Amino acid sequence: MKNLILIFGLISSSVTFAKSDDASLPFLMHSFYTTLFELRPYMNSEEEFKDPKNRDKIKALLKILENRVDDNQVKKLSKAPGFATTYGLLGSHIRETSYLYEHEVYGVAHNNLKATTGLCIMCHERLPKPASPEAHKKGLVIKDVEDLTDAEFYYIAHEFDRALSVYDTLVRKYDGSQADFDFDQVYRRKIAYFARILRDPNAAVANLKLDLANPKLPKSVRKNLNGWVKYFKSWSQEGSKDPSQLSDEKFLAFAKSEIEKNTEGRKISISDTSNIKLLRVSGQLYERVFKKPSSSYTPEMLYLLAKCERDLAPIQKYSLADIYLRECVIEYPKAPIAKTCFSDYEVSMKQKANFDSKFIKENIETLRVLLNP
Repeated sequence: MKNLILIFGLISSSVTFAKSDDASLPFLMHSFYTTLFELRPYMNSEEEFKDPKNRDKIKALLKILENRVDDNQVKKLSKAPGFATTYGLLGSHIRETSYLYEHEVYGVAHNNLKATTGLCIMCHERLPKPASPEAHKKGLVIKDVEDLTDAEFYYIAHEFDRALSVYDTLVRKYDGSQADFDFDQVYRRKIAYFARILRDPNAAVANLKLDLANPKLPKSVRKNLNGWVKYFKSWSQEGSKDPSQLSDEKFLAFAKSEIEKNTEGRKISISDTSNIKLLRVSGQLYERVFKKPSSSYTPEMLYLLAKCERDLAPIQKYSLADIYLRECVIEYPKAPIAKTCFSDYEVSMKQKANFDSKFIKENIETLRVLLNP
């Protein structure tokens, strides 16, 4: 898979290379998240995002993000198989967001900005990899009492053990007095960790049973926990049926079947065990695309990834489906599935705010030309 460095020829990739005493990936990702943290007030409010008084600050912060995902950084950090593709996607996403903001396409630009952390997690959450104990020590202030914001930082920073420790502590110390405790967010991450990242159903069962030991948890949460434990137990008994051992061809058939069985056009809540099944399948799909970009099955796997992300959208909030559909068309325009990817992408883009903008129309037409040169 080639790098998606340009965003359909509409955005220049000649971004100034960010000078740094430490150009390592951990430093870059730490500084990237720090900038996202500064942008958080504008992610949370579209009115603040559009307010002219904030324009200079937002433009400056977006420029910092652009510098952190400059093409030169991709070349510098692309030794691992498949890494440059994901990092290139992040660069394209940031340049697109900056372009949209500059041209006052605020609705789409705001949605893009909110989806950025999801794009970071797209890579981190789908490829299991232990984090270095030193990974994000530079500039990181350790607090005596950590909250959900800290856990989210660790999660995005790929320090999953640390994030899980905070999530576990928050749940197990819950006593009913904490106002607006975000159980959905905690379990969105914990379930994704065990289903997508660790892929260890026995570890999931052991962990979730410890949560159940807290008698103060709301009844609805306890009900969800029992359902998840039951599914993970079933998964642990698969043995040789583990789909990760299948060939690409057979796994593709399995993935299609699982996606069809577990969506059926309905919205999926965090409590639904179909959520776990889709997280698991999408993680395995992404790993194959990442490790085998030249496989003849990759275009169809990208399409299935898009379907998974769209079906998980009620849980994930900001779906990454469009990114997969776009990559399918750009990288594999001659593949039979490419026309379906384009059709789904066009429908999705037309549903966006400000569809009459020149930018979105040109996006669609550029992909159309790739299919019909």
